[in-house]
Amino acid sequence: MNILYIFGNGFDKALGMATSYPEFYEYLKKEINYGSPLFKLMQREITQNVNLWSDMELALGNFTSSTDSEHEFDSFYFELLGHLQTYLKAEDAKFSPTDKLKLKCEDDLTDPSKFIEALDKTRYNDFIIPYINSFHDIHVLTLNYTYSFEKILHLTPSSSNIKLRNNCKLQKIIHLHGELDNSIIVGVDNEEQMKNISFRNNENIKDCMVKIQSNESMKTTRHLDYKKMINN
Repeated sequence: MNILYIFGNGFDKALGMATSYPEFYEYLKKEINYGSPLFKLMQREITQNVNLWSDMELALGNFTSSTDSEHEFDSFYFELLGHLQTYLKAEDAKFSPTDKLKLKCEDDLTDPSKFIEALDKTRYNDFIIPYINSFHDIHVLTLNYTYSFEKILHLTPSSSNIKLRNNCKLQKIIHLHGELDNSIIVGVDNEEQMKNISFRNNENIKDCMVKIQSNESMKTTRHLDYKKMINN
């Protein structure tokens, strides 16, 4: 049986990591006092109304209207990503899980039924009966850039086929939007979310800003792997 877990930023936040965009903005405002004119404009916008920037990716789509220069926006985009990686690497380095957390994580992964109510638990148990004696392949798709999950289980990012308890094996771990030690993806779901209409037809900007196109332009297979996971 194939089991897929999908982790978002709530996973890191539950571990006490300051990985939300508003927390990143505090870092930008307090620690970064240099940058390009477009970067400084973004800092002023955040200071004036952080609520509008609560979701940086949607806000970046609107912020594309701040310039018509591909080069200026491209430089600003990678400037911002550099700061984001620096900030998240520091947060990732602070996280030091205990052995107790490792045991809890393994237990949660292999026995999720304890978190659901009675009726759903009955349906779950009925569903799983034919697979009781077979191996369960667990896959993890994370939307996070950090290595929090790997650190909890003492894994490397490339770890796979790890034997857990209860006939379970942990298979592939995919960081859909990239990892801190490599390129990361920050952007919108589609070009319609970019306020600058001229950028919607600019393939270079879309390679950076539209998530699925970013994966394709980087020549990775992450987006293909996650589709296969979901289909299975």
